[in-house]
Amino acid sequence: MFLLLLFVCSFNSFAQEKFTISGTISDANNNETLIGVNVYFPELKLGATTNEYGFYSLTLPQGDYEIEISYVGFSTITERISLRKNTKKNYSLNDAGQE
Repeated sequence: MFLLLLFVCSFNSFAQEKFTISGTISDANNNETLIGVNVYFPELKLGATTNEYGFYSLTLPQGDYEIEISYVGFSTITERISLRKNTKKNYSLNDAGQE
């Protein structure tokens, strides 16, 4: 019984913490929120799309990741983030024709 309790306690100590990254994505030209923007984490093969308010939210294990923000007709944003706490991160996308 003691070994089982020790195993369960040690397993919980190795569990990785998870944190939420969320925010809104808007058009840089007019500040309107964008529906259906892709938010993707290639290392994890996980992603989400923005809702009708331009809002996204993902809960991920603690770590350093590349985030890709893409939307048809707009330039893609790629950056490294360090997820160590719940994080709010808003993005503004530029029209692809502007670059």
